Amino acid sequence: MDSSALRRCSSVINFVLWMLGLVIVLVACQPSMPTIVQSFTQLNHSYNPESKKWKETLSVWAQVQNKDGWTDIQKIIIRHPKTEVWWKLDKSNWAFRQQGEAIWLGTNFLKTVDDSPLPKGTWSITVVTKAGQTSETEFTLAAPIGVEKKQEYDIPIFHSHPPFRLDHFPLPYLVWIYDSQGNFISSLQQNEHTIVSPLLTSPEKGPQQVRWLVFYAKNSLGEGV
Repeated sequence: MDSSALRRCSSVINFVLWMLGLVIVLVACQPSMPTIVQSFTQLNHSYNPESKKWKETLSVWAQVQNKDGWTDIQKIIIRHPKTEVWWKLDKSNWAFRQQGEAIWLGTNFLKTVDDSPLPKGTWSITVVTKAGQTSETEFTLAAPIGVEKKQEYDIPIFHSHPPFRLDHFPLPYLVWIYDSQGNFISSLQQNEHTIVSPLLTSPEKGPQQVRWLVFYAKNSLGEGV
């Protein structure tokens, strides 16, 4: 092979290596796509005995993954496409939870401006990164169990100030107690409506701060409620 052929061959090899390097650089510069691993949604109903009105709040949480880190997530949009009701969550108003390697972003306090019932049907959750990359999932809200009821006491009422009491709920029942991170603390077997436990104290006096109470019983038909 003469020198000119060697030069041509070297030029081709250099060009191929340059192109490969360019591809590697372009791939490395591509923004990562976020992923919604799973979501948690819950429609919460509360009753105000003074105003005798129901109120709905919506809990929405998304477990997110992103190669550039969760701090690359810019916002989360929760939207009801049919009615165009929507909220934007970002670092100014979302809550952050970490369970092992799982990162959750969300809130428990979404509601309408006038406290009217939230639209039912299909909703979307869209995670958006700083580079504009998105990931989307959907959830469904069924018909409300309390807000549109005509009678005042169609579902159990929990009095959240001492003495703690759960009315209109079958006896006996179980109480599961969780902290603010969703960690299980303890359980109680209740045979009366008033709930007494040293765990249900103020944060200043109690060893652990109780955040969530879950009640379980069986009705007259043997159905779990």
